[in-house]
Amino acid sequence: MPEQKKQSDFTRISTPSLMKRTFIAVDIIPEENLLRALSVIRKKLAGEKIKWTDTGKMHLTLAFLGDTEEELIRKIADGLPQIAAETKAVNFSVAGLGVFPGLINPRVLWAGIENHESLIQLHEKISGFLHTLYIMTGDQEFKPHLTLGRIKYLSNAANLKSLLAEFRDQEFQSVRVKEVVYYESILKPEGPQYIPIKNTAI
Repeated sequence: MPEQKKQSDFTRISTPSLMKRTFIAVDIIPEENLLRALSVIRKKLAGEKIKWTDTGKMHLTLAFLGDTEEELIRKIADGLPQIAAETKAVNFSVAGLGVFPGLINPRVLWAGIENHESLIQLHEKISGFLHTLYIMTGDQEFKPHLTLGRIKYLSNAANLKSLLAEFRDQEFQSVRVKEVVYYESILKPEGPQYIPIKNTAI
């Protein structure tokens, strides 16, 4: 009868690294004009199936990294202060309304971002830094926007079209970016939970 192998003789299966779903963003704290506009928009679309963004969690994503290993998370968090130190004031305006991908099959209702040259430059710096860590953020052009709601079902497209026209040229808020935040996103049935990993002042 062959000798029974000891447990130590078997190949051990290594435990995979803990991954976290992460992204880099700037927070947008809605002020009176934006809150008033949001109230009007929500009332006019009250009959539609829309998952509205929590006004306490509004942000503008600069880079979405998805599942990220702990070691890489540390490197990203350690590198952000240098980017902030090289960045001058970042300002932009929240203005106008739009939908992705279009009125035929709208899925995302958003507010536009204008006067965003300094924001674009910040995004480019962050993307360049991530590339040094072999993190590709995608080939698509960066189109900054503030997600207001995700449309599940729309019954009255004409009403939405009228609403977009009503707010097309309206400026809701001016934003002065005070910090860049590296977030962990935890998906939950009631909505995503955002946990700051690193806050970096600008």
